[in-house]
Amino acid sequence: MNSLPTKNEALKLLGTKRSMTPTIPVTLFSQLEDRRMTAMLLAQEKQDIIAMRKKWSGWILLCIVLIVIYDMVMIPLIGVGVFAPQDEGAKWLIGLLITENLAKVLGLAYIVVNWLFSGDSVGLLPEKHED
Repeated sequence: MNSLPTKNEALKLLGTKRSMTPTIPVTLFSQLEDRRMTAMLLAQEKQDIIAMRKKWSGWILLCIVLIVIYDMVMIPLIGVGVFAPQDEGAKWLIGLLITENLAKVLGLAYIVVNWLFSGDSVGLLPEKHED
């Protein structure tokens, strides 16, 4: 029965006392260390952006809710005549306020959809590689 030689027997046959552990070139180690640092920095940056998004999404939601509540209070008050401009020329102001608030809500919704919740701006989605 043929058995494989042990490590020491193999070294004696080779006539050397080499270490059996592979050596890593210094340049490769340096490259790996650079990649590790880059990955750590990118991960920290992504965590910071996600934390900022959480903070700002709460504030934007609060703004939208306040604008909607304001409109829900103002429209009925204007409709029943409680809040009516005294000057006939100022009636356009009411329509302008309601239109402005609608534009604000739509603008804030646009910001939320296109920036706060898009994964690409943080790099959460995998990059596409062309083969």
